[in-house]
Amino acid sequence: EDDGIALIHDIRRQYPHFAASCVLVSFNDLTAIAEIAKANEIDLVMTKPFLHHRLSDLVCDQPNVSHTEALQQNLQIPNLADFLILLVEDNLINQEIALNLLQATNAKIAVVNNGQEALHWLNAHQRLPDLVLMDLQMPVMDGFIATRHIFENPAWHDLKVIAMTAHAFQEEKDRCLALGMVDHISKPIVPAVIYSQLANLLAVTEFVKSKEPGEHMQQSSSTTEVDFFDALAIEGMNKQAVKELFIGVEDVLNSAIYGFVNEYADAFNQIELLLTQDRGSALRFVHTLKGLCATLGLMEIATYFADLEQSIKRGDSLAVDWATHQQISDYAKVIDSMRVHCERHGVHE
Repeated sequence: EDDGIALIHDIRRQYPHFAASCVLVSFNDLTAIAEIAKANEIDLVMTKPFLHHRLSDLVCDQPNVSHTEALQQNLQIPNLADFLILLVEDNLINQEIALNLLQATNAKIAVVNNGQEALHWLNAHQRLPDLVLMDLQMPVMDGFIATRHIFENPAWHDLKVIAMTAHAFQEEKDRCLALGMVDHISKPIVPAVIYSQLANLLAVTEFVKSKEPGEHMQQSSSTTEVDFFDALAIEGMNKQAVKELFIGVEDVLNSAIYGFVNEYADAFNQIELLLTQDRGSALRFVHTLKGLCATLGLMEIATYFADLEQSIKRGDSLAVDWATHQQISDYAKVIDSMRVHCERHGVHE
């Protein structure tokens, strides 16, 4: 943050009319970055990962009722009972998160693991899906190639394909639109945002119900008096970031935490092995791990894996001791605290 703070001070001196528009951005916990900003007289802060509704909050005309709060106060779930959705996603945890959110809409859902499987599914079924949710970064066949093949087939030319990716850069969005995709859903997936997008894309005006945040959690005697998110005790977790993503769907968070422990408890050893065998597989693994850590509010770990991802992309000669003992120890504490969380809340799947 030091470089950013120095830059903001330079902007204030040279372009004072922009001073009020400067925003300090960091992977740090919101409380920590807010303290840094206060010490340097910076009014606006935002934590990573970037979410478009957070950006909207910064420019909201009515700051006391932010876009995020307006969306989450009443989590409206569109009724998609007559619709079929094809979900194309290779990561099991991301599948689980998306599937849990989609099942609440009453839609019929088919799930495949990559672009090649999506093409096979379309060939094998007479009824075409009303929506195809297409991850972009996948092994075997990525979302870009799969989408190109879809629109090369006249029988599939009218399919609505929506990109899903953590890479929300404008050039990637433009590439998706150029291929014929109709929209873009950013990861981490925000429940209120995806429900709003689905309702708009399918022109749905009927909703399953308006779900109050944390409504189903109130049925549990262990959480009736204590806010679920305030009570989270997972090492290094940014509770505010997690709350923004999972408010009203706490069961989805619990499932994601359980899946993360099962799949990635031994991540450092898995990365070390992949680096000696196949750097491409190592890159995909680290990319996925980075995104999942950001989704689960593990910002410092996400930053570490983001740096490692860039190092692999550059082809850096990675030392044998690419991870420090402290990093391995910190990660182990995260996994241990996740296991405790799952036991405490009776999460077994």
